[in-house]
Amino acid sequence: MFLYLEYPLNVNNWLKGNLDYLLRSTNNLLVIEAKKDDLTRGFTQLAVELIALSHIEEQNVFYGAVTIGDV
Repeated sequence: MFLYLEYPLNVNNWLKGNLDYLLRSTNNLLVIEAKKDDLTRGFTQLAVELIALSHIEEQNVFYGAVTIGDV
């Protein structure tokens, strides 16, 4: 199992950026988006990141979570 911090992701000009945390194992990926106080924005950003990953990874299921530090 590997943990990547600020993992760079570049699919195209619209789908690019850094994943806050990427936890990769043999069969699974978990993306964690860390936000200070805005869960709505965090979920939107996480959804875009999971869509971007689906363009470059050969998996059918992707997992994600959003955290604001105390929730």
